[in-house]
Amino acid sequence: MLRNILSCSLFMIVLSLANPTYAHSNHYSGHHDEQVELTMKKMQRAYRAALRSDNIEQLKPAVAQLIEVTRQASVLHYGINAREHTQYQTGMRQLRTDLEQLRVAVVADDFVLAKKILHGQIKATRQQSHDKLGVERD
Repeated sequence: MLRNILSCSLFMIVLSLANPTYAHSNHYSGHHDEQVELTMKKMQRAYRAALRSDNIEQLKPAVAQLIEVTRQASVLHYGINAREHTQYQTGMRQLRTDLEQLRVAVVADDFVLAKKILHGQIKATRQQSHDKLGVERD
């Protein structure tokens, strides 16, 4: 259970992209509730579905789900202090910006650009956010 909480809390910042297995540093343990864990799992599933898509029609529902779950995650409390929560919110704002660009690409039926955004901007946002919060990668 603790391992699941630790793994899921990492996704609070942004999506798990290329490398979905991460571990939080110990001082974060035990500070995330069940709602955070469930929301992060949903984000991970939606992102993976988007990555697995082979065409724009497969990508559309995954992106819609990803946007919705990110919206839900944006209102959750993260961290053991105000600094962590503020950094989390900053990462979530950047992620929502990235996801808006992804949404525009999907609406334009630009599958290549959408995949580029998934693998590029969103991954970079995740890495920056994790670095600021001291999230360790396995």
